[in-house]
Amino acid sequence: MNKDEILEKARKENKGKDIAGLEVQSKAHGIAGAGMLLLCATVNLIASLMFDCRGTFFQIMFCGYNAIFGIVRYIAGKRRGVVSDWNAVWLMFGLLMTGFGVEMVYVLFRDLKAGLV
Repeated sequence: MNKDEILEKARKENKGKDIAGLEVQSKAHGIAGAGMLLLCATVNLIASLMFDCRGTFFQIMFCGYNAIFGIVRYIAGKRRGVVSDWNAVWLMFGLLMTGFGVEMVYVLFRDLKAGLV
């Protein structure tokens, strides 16, 4: 296959979309995701140090971020029509992190009610 045939096949697989910027777009999403994680971690670490020495707030935010990430990855895989075990892994990861986040919210409110925080 020459370059033109490969590009034509890729366009057909991507339903006629321009595929020239897919690699750049993928890198940009990775950089944006890493930046978002770093910003989220920094803000929540500062907030947890100011308001909650045990880091419960940070744990809640970290679980929330990971839950959103896992569920979004699952939805993205389903939209692309990718049949893979990774779809189930991402969904279970998202649900597990959601459960941890809910548990940490319960612990935080329990401690607030008891006056421990």
